Order: sequence, then structure tokens, then C-alpha cells
Amino acid sequence: FLAQSLAETLASLVMVHAIQPGFPMVFSNWPLVIDLRTGAFSGGSGETAVLNAASAQLSNWLGLPSGVACSMTDAKAIDAQYGAEKGLTSLAAALAGGNLIYESSGMTASLLGVSFEGFVLDDEMHSHTYRALRGIEVSEENLGFEAICAAVLGEGHFLGGQHTLAAMERDYFYPAIADRDEPRTWAEKGGLDAWAQARVRAQEILRTHQPAYLTAEQDRDIRARFKIY
Repeated sequence: FLAQSLAETLASLVMVHAIQPGFPMVFSNWPLVIDLRTGAFSGGSGETAVLNAASAQLSNWLGLPSGVACSMTDAKAIDAQYGAEKGLTSLAAALAGGNLIYESSGMTASLLGVSFEGFVLDDEMHSHTYRALRGIEVSEENLGFEAICAAVLGEGHFLGGQHTLAAMERDYFYPAIADRDEPRTWAEKGGLDAWAQARVRAQEILRTHQPAYLTAEQDRDIRARFKIY
């Protein structure tokens, strides 16, 4: 299947080149999977994770910009299935070197739905993915030999050291939605799950974020030409 989808996408590349030689194209080889019991599309499966990760590696091996489809959860709600399938498939594609990961943020129900809360949660998930891709950075600064000596010979811990404070800003991603409080503190704050937390954040964004992409003149021109409701 991987070989077949690769051949089909290469054929698309040839067709584009035949129409307009040298026209830029993202090599989006998407080997997608169905559940053979029902014929239903299965975007959150382990098979999808493996195939799209392999697709990214093949595209990069060919020297082409790789675009793969991941995070296409089959879950209809923001639940454990949603998180597991999103995290598994997107991280696999990222670790395989995928240049672009499509169908990721907010998508639900095997691409049949989209969720505002999902957009918020997936933004946080992608931040963790980027942190994982950074890996373990070995440098004089990160090794912190002087900080170790100071802790051993001084207060016996690293908590207040300047090296630790710098590392807190440099090496860590701090989530806004995921809860890291102890259970009692979490309960005292209302005991909201991730879906509820994301709903509050999504409503705040919809209420306060009003980007202006067009000038007043451009807006008038569009409304004069088209029936805008």
C-alpha cells in the first residue's frame, strides 16, 4: 500500500510538472486506512501512524517536502480516545521528519467534524511535540557543571540557582490547559476536565479576538461585488 500510494503521488507530481514545469508542490503522500470490519475510515489507528510516518521518511529520502495527514482522530467527543489517537499519530509523523502535518488541529470524527475546544487542546499538544523534537541538548550551559558544584558545596539543592531559573525558561513548556495541580487543589478550583477548560478558553478567544485582515476599502469592494450576509 505504501508503494502504491507513493507511485500515485509521484504520478501527480509528474502531471503538475507536465502542465507547468518546475511549479512548486508539497509532496503530500497520504496512505489512509479503513477498518476492514466496516469499511469506515480509521484516521486515528496505529496503522495510520506507521504508514504516514513511513511516508514522511520516503518523501524526505526522495528530497521532496513531505506533507502527511495525522491527528485525524475517529473520536466524536473530546475524550480519552481523542487524546490517545491525536498524540500517537501526530508525534509519530513529527519524529519521522514530516515537514507538514495536515488534518491535525481541531479535527474530529474521522474528518467529519471540527471542534473549537479541539483547536485549543491541539495547540497545546503541538507545543509538547515541538518540545520533544528539540530532544536533549548537550552543551556546557546545559551540563551545568558549575551549578552542580555550587549546589554540592553550598545549599545542597538547585532550586534557587540562576542556572535553574534560566533552564526553567529555556527547557520547559508550561501548558495552559493541562492540569498539574494535586487532586485536592484541582477539586477546589472546580474540578474541570480538559474539555471544559478548553471550552472556557475557546469562548474567550471567540469573544475577544477580532482580527482585521482587510482594510475598510477592501471590505467595501468585496461587499459590492458579492452578497455577503
